[in-house]
Amino acid sequence: MTCNISDFDYSSSPFPYLNTNDENVWKYIPIDFWRYEVLPFLCKLDSSIPLNTFRYVCRLFYLLSLQYIPSSLNKMSSLELTSKYLLFPAEPHFIGYWIEKEIICHFISVSDSIIYCTLHNNNFVTCNIEIKPTNLEKTHFLFSKRSILDFVSHTDQIWTVASLCGGTRLISGSKDKTVKIWNVEDGSCIKTLEGHSDWVRCVCVVVGGEEDLIVSGSDDKTLKVWNIEGKCLKTLKGHSRGISRLISFDTKHVLSGSNDNTVKFWNVVDDEGVCIKTFEGHSESVWCLCKYDDRHFLSGSYDSDVKFWNISKEKCVSTLIGHNHHVSSLILIENGWPQDQKCVVSGSFDKTIRIWTLTNISESCDDDALENGIWNCLTILQVNSHVVCLTLFRNRYLFAVQYRGIVLVCDFGFPAFVNGIELLLLNFFFLKKYILWIEKENVKTVISF
Repeated sequence: MTCNISDFDYSSSPFPYLNTNDENVWKYIPIDFWRYEVLPFLCKLDSSIPLNTFRYVCRLFYLLSLQYIPSSLNKMSSLELTSKYLLFPAEPHFIGYWIEKEIICHFISVSDSIIYCTLHNNNFVTCNIEIKPTNLEKTHFLFSKRSILDFVSHTDQIWTVASLCGGTRLISGSKDKTVKIWNVEDGSCIKTLEGHSDWVRCVCVVVGGEEDLIVSGSDDKTLKVWNIEGKCLKTLKGHSRGISRLISFDTKHVLSGSNDNTVKFWNVVDDEGVCIKTFEGHSESVWCLCKYDDRHFLSGSYDSDVKFWNISKEKCVSTLIGHNHHVSSLILIENGWPQDQKCVVSGSFDKTIRIWTLTNISESCDDDALENGIWNCLTILQVNSHVVCLTLFRNRYLFAVQYRGIVLVCDFGFPAFVNGIELLLLNFFFLKKYILWIEKENVKTVISF
């Protein structure tokens, strides 16, 4: 398809904000309008879109590209611009917060809901969250939080919560030494799992095998593996102090972090359940864990370090240095900031959130390529209190829970919808003509104007 833009019809605009004959409105178009309104529209273009509408979007694309690409456009006779220049997300920034009356000790998100438990309380709460921009530039947002259910049955403080059975069930671990399974619909306790002799600090769910499994970690130095009917299948021993963190690694394995300063890799499916590997390197308690890929994981510790480990080699291959206080939380973002890179976000008691990415990786992407890469801290977000935990909401908003019950909301602005589209702009000064080339799913469209 080829077309020339002439006698432009503003009435074809799919964006009410620009339904005007005033040319000045084109001069100050916010980048977020381009990112969140125009790009999704471009990605949906097909033969059913009216030609005038298509022309409109292409002209808008061109004008926006002049605003936000490097200044070299004006110095070269021709320039190729790809998505790395035009589709970048904004730098992560805080857009709001809310304050809870109690100190939050654990916080997760499931679908459009958040679930959290607070210090010195024997219940946890689920809430619906809505985040809506109140202006075109998306610089101001309206937050609404509506409590759904209060889950009450534990007799002492709850330390941890996780989702089970695709979010239809929840599990919790408590200071009362029990694990409970809950019905999300009505908040009722379905099962109580008893067997630990000390506080249950962490729980996780192993899915994808013959049956879903619940794994709990306790101050009694053991892990217990349960089926969803509440039967204890095995008890795993190996740590010399209490278990502080558990994550599911795949359909058979979990990672446990402990106050004995080690991380252990367990097979929880086979008959006896065994510790396959032990990772030593931290000088103080391991507080958080994060899977990076099928061969690597990261750990954060009370010693202020984040370490990057190779499982098969059973060794630390990199240490991410930057925090100067306990590292309390780690999360992996598969397609994050900037330019859809995989990145790791760490939260610390030093009142910062750091965003890290692995650079200088060769194309082979094997173990050696990753381990020879360099971990860079892309940005540091300063907060006003200890960061207790982090969670990602709707794959866009980072919730950072601070010690005093303050929940900060950080907008990463991931442009997830631009996958599969390539944009090319050619600028021919000597012809006084501009060509926009859009290629999507092997269908090429050229617009000249």
